[in-house]
Amino acid sequence: MGAVPAGTALPLLPGQPDGTGKVADKDAAELTRLNAGYQFKNAAGDHSYRTRPTPLPTLEKALRRIPRRMGALLDMKSAEPTLAPVIAKTLDALDALDGEGRGEWRRVRFYSTEKPNLDAMASYPRAKLFEDRDTTRTRLVTSRLTGECLGAPRSGTWAAFELRRDVTATEKFTLGEGRSPVKQALMWDRAASACFHTYPAWVPWNGRRGHRWRPGKVRWFAASGSRE
Repeated sequence: MGAVPAGTALPLLPGQPDGTGKVADKDAAELTRLNAGYQFKNAAGDHSYRTRPTPLPTLEKALRRIPRRMGALLDMKSAEPTLAPVIAKTLDALDALDGEGRGEWRRVRFYSTEKPNLDAMASYPRAKLFEDRDTTRTRLVTSRLTGECLGAPRSGTWAAFELRRDVTATEKFTLGEGRSPVKQALMWDRAASACFHTYPAWVPWNGRRGHRWRPGKVRWFAASGSRE
């Protein structure tokens, strides 16, 4: 699951001419009237969800729709670490429902490209977090450029990074710096993946969007992105 970035322009529902602007400027009632599938196209290139609107769900409704036996990955897309208290309140409320025993804190794992969001969630003892993206990126780049495994993740770590990513290598020298852009650089190879499962040795599972080691003590997910 993911939240729409606060600065993103909103889609429209048929008959809803006020569905534009920034997410941060709308309240929950306004957001849940919008069509989450407005921009999506089917295989034929048609905007099929414009005639079959799919309203944006609240976090509570989304978790209720996901079977309890399934885990959930929550990607926090916010430039400011303001989501944690609201998320925690929602999970606490669901866990407190009489007789349901939902265990939302046990099945939800948190990811964000913004480390302050992860740091904010870390203040909640029951929160399960991915390692921060800077740590994952540094380990991947070090492995790809030097062949060394820098700080293999400890058992229980979850990590995520795209399989391919546009990157820029920056070289600093006495009179300035040089930059070399690389389109769709391969971030994961055998050496990099080996670094991420230094401690356990598990069997890889090939998923639609990438590769994940299960049931591993160190788990990683490489999204294929635009090269899918």
